[in-house]
Amino acid sequence: MRRRWRILGRYKHLINDVTVTQSWLSNSEPEIMRFTATICGWRNWKIWQGHIVFGRGCFVWEDVKKKIEVIKKRILDGDEKVFYEPNEYNS
Repeated sequence: MRRRWRILGRYKHLINDVTVTQSWLSNSEPEIMRFTATICGWRNWKIWQGHIVFGRGCFVWEDVKKKIEVIKKRILDGDEKVFYEPNEYNS
């Protein structure tokens, strides 16, 4: 059976000039969540992917927000290295 990512939501008002996309992998056991972001117009930043454990959801959002803020600050500070470093999911 084919695995398919389904978008659960796009959040544009959590951080200025950032859109966070929350996706869920159907047909997997246990279920996997993924967060990607568009930061200052730069798309497909891989932020977080992993299994959601009951009661841990709020901590995942804090991790997502922290990683996005670091990337955004580096972009705004003109650090071009951020574009050449590995873009991989934290879990």
